Amino acid sequence: MKSVILRVVLLLACCGQFFTGFAQTSAQAARPGGAPADTVAGEARITRLFTQRLCEQIDLESRHQDFSVLTKAQGMGLLQDMLTNVIIRDSTEFNTFVLRASSEDAAVQRLSINAVLGLRTVCPLANKLLVQLGIQMTNLDTNLSASQQQIVRTVALDLCGQMAALNSVQAFSRRLPTERLELYYQARIAAIRRHGQTILIAFGDELLNDARLEDNMWLNVDQVMFEECPDLTGLLRVDRGMANLQKQSKEPEPAQPTKATPARRGHKK
Repeated sequence: MKSVILRVVLLLACCGQFFTGFAQTSAQAARPGGAPADTVAGEARITRLFTQRLCEQIDLESRHQDFSVLTKAQGMGLLQDMLTNVIIRDSTEFNTFVLRASSEDAAVQRLSINAVLGLRTVCPLANKLLVQLGIQMTNLDTNLSASQQQIVRTVALDLCGQMAALNSVQAFSRRLPTERLELYYQARIAAIRRHGQTILIAFGDELLNDARLEDNMWLNVDQVMFEECPDLTGLLRVDRGMANLQKQSKEPEPAQPTKATPARRGHKK
């Protein structure tokens, strides 16, 4: 278990930029009970609980040390200790979650990463520590026109609907990350086919040639998805972060269909 926690800390410290673009942007208070641990909703509940517990640990630590003067190595060690303490404190919840997961190491890694990233929105005291670890948020331009906001929401709801339908057939938490990503990208292609022309009317044809504009659109879609289907979106965020990390380290990347891009207005794709 210690080796898995250490790997999580190293991933966040060295490659945090691949995960933080998908960090939670809204949070719900953790509540005892609720969905079983081996469901997507159950994992989201446990993640919120762990985020809350981490924040409590950070509050205690901040009373006798200044995070801003820690070295990166010291910050990594502190985060590792706090994650371990949270697991020990909530061992019953944690063991139930891990024992029912299809892959224990992957489940621990996913839970820990999401719990740490969740600190950004519910635990202001954590900011100094996260900065010391080099965990930064990806810039997101939310200054969209009314028509852009409308189509972003339409696409997000479309994707949430597709993901929910797939989850009802087989629980997303029981699928492999590569399978979840493949289904997600297929859903994006389907959404583009349905709404491509409306997207181009809202964002303009420059969307086809401006990668930053397109990326920002999808990040805004992701924001709305997290509001509407947070449990499924949370899983996909970590899957995409890990895929980006694998790509950066030149490891095999999970299969991804051809990039979904709206056809230019007046032309069929």
